[in-house]
Amino acid sequence: MAYKVFLDVNIIVDMLDPLRPFHGDAVSLFQHPDNGKLTAFYSESVITTVAYVIRKDFRKEEIHSIKAQEFNVLPTSK
Repeated sequence: MAYKVFLDVNIIVDMLDPLRPFHGDAVSLFQHPDNGKLTAFYSESVITTVAYVIRKDFRKEEIHSIKAQEFNVLPTSK
């Protein structure tokens, strides 16, 4: 059975910040998206919100280098 999941801001920030309590769980989610059992999605607005939240802890270059290519971006509705 394949699952479709929507990744919100907290999951992505958890993955990026090793001090957050659910860091390990988030990392494991990002490490196994292509096993055929999980299709992960996030919205365009999640990307900008994550950049805003982590801007104090990451340099601008680091933020631009963060990629989650294995996930599907859902366009923001107009």
